[in-house]
Amino acid sequence: MCKVCTELRPRGSHHCRTCDACVAGFDHHCVVLGLCIARNNVRTFVGLLLAAALPLLAMCHVTLACLAVELRLQPPSDPGAAAALALRYLPAATLFGLLGGVLGASSLAYGVLHSLGHTCH
Repeated sequence: MCKVCTELRPRGSHHCRTCDACVAGFDHHCVVLGLCIARNNVRTFVGLLLAAALPLLAMCHVTLACLAVELRLQPPSDPGAAAALALRYLPAATLFGLLGGVLGASSLAYGVLHSLGHTCH
């Protein structure tokens, strides 16, 4: 029996205060997607995290490759010019790398947790 909605709930269910419903295999409520992540959709959620991480990591790689090509084609004449060139590319590469890394690590963590039968709740 759920203490919040006073309905009979299946074993392993938890009440989501955001959705105001008991959810079987509840992990967490995702505010970005606006739905509960639970037993039935956790694989899709992990896939979504990976699908978001891979292009970000690829963009990090492409940005750094563009910097390397530009440095090879037009080597800077002084250290100040090299620093200015690096400042043009490195912020974007850092942002893409950090976001992709966080999303990739999160998807791996969720995958491991759920393969072991655990949730974040």
